Amino acid sequence: AVLEDAAENGEWCEPEASEGVPAGASQVGGRAAGERAPAEDKEAAAARAAVRERLMLEGVQGLWELSGDRGNAAKLGGDALSALRTALLSGLPRVQVVAAAAVWNLCALAEPRRALVRMGIVEALCEVLAAVSELRGALAARYEAEEDARREAEREAREARWRAAREARHATARQEEETAAGGGAVPAPR
Repeated sequence: AVLEDAAENGEWCEPEASEGVPAGASQVGGRAAGERAPAEDKEAAAARAAVRERLMLEGVQGLWELSGDRGNAAKLGGDALSALRTALLSGLPRVQVVAAAAVWNLCALAEPRRALVRMGIVEALCEVLAAVSELRGALAARYEAEEDARREAEREAREARWRAAREARHATARQEEETAAGGGAVPAPR
């Protein structure tokens, strides 16, 4: 929970106080940290999201490692299980996979399994499963649309080649007819 709060609040990236800059503020191009240009806002948001994902992944990997040992797994309390639930609902696939693996480890023991049910982790897993199923459906539909477009492009290209070949045959036949009608002599090039 502490890691997630820090990640959400951006506390990990605040500089220490320095000369002329109060603690919690930074100077970027003559502007205070909160007064960034739009492009910088997008970059900063992307950087914060990447840091948030990395911190959550590190935290949940630690919980996964702890959950793999029966002695440690039995001692994991509500904060750890709450962190697992948060990780499952994070929307970050890499974090969700590791969190699900930790939950799987914890299900081997009766007390952690009961605590997982009480904490609503079963419901969280169901939400993740529903989201993954939805994503798979959307990806399958996208793939089908791309395949249809590819097939259509191939069909159009094939038809264009056939038309070009047919026109070339007709042009050759016309030229042969003209040559035959003209006494068989082919005019000399100039």
